[in-house]
Amino acid sequence: MTKKKTIWQKNCNRTFDEENPLMRIKGETTKQYAAFMDFVKMGGGRRIVDLWRRYHKLIEHDENTTVPTKNQQTLRNWSAWNKWTDRVKIFQEQQATVYAQNEIDARKRSREQRRSLLEGFLGRLAQAVQNLDTTKETVTMADLKDAIKMVASELRVEYDDQPDQRIRLGNITQDDGTDDGTLTIRVVGNVSPDEL
Repeated sequence: MTKKKTIWQKNCNRTFDEENPLMRIKGETTKQYAAFMDFVKMGGGRRIVDLWRRYHKLIEHDENTTVPTKNQQTLRNWSAWNKWTDRVKIFQEQQATVYAQNEIDARKRSREQRRSLLEGFLGRLAQAVQNLDTTKETVTMADLKDAIKMVASELRVEYDDQPDQRIRLGNITQDDGTDDGTLTIRVVGNVSPDEL
């Protein structure tokens, strides 16, 4: 003689697609799925009792409102049968992964844009130095030195390293090869100390 399965036994073995945990699963009724989606929308700290209270408040506010169920135990059964907490947990993990990857991508794009701007500025600065006539210009060598120092410092931060190259801009040489991390800018040519 075979025993008839109880409602609980029939429903407790449901499985869901872990790739799409919010999709309706086989055996989940329309009302159960609607209640599940309401549960998902509740956000962090969600509890079955809070969903049940929410449904009762909706009914109190408008008697014509329909809710999937008014019974708290029914909600608990649906939650267990349809693995609500497991599905929500996996969904949240997926969202956190997507958010983290989006954040990494956004930071990478931002760094690339910043590097491009700094390198462009350094190129324009080099061109300005080459075309500089110190007898006519109001820009002093000290101003140029400060500008080069600022750009080199920002590029170091962007590339997260200590450059070991020399950059020659007109009659100004920037030496980044020091071991102590300091930036040395030497002026090459006929420039008076007052201009520095």
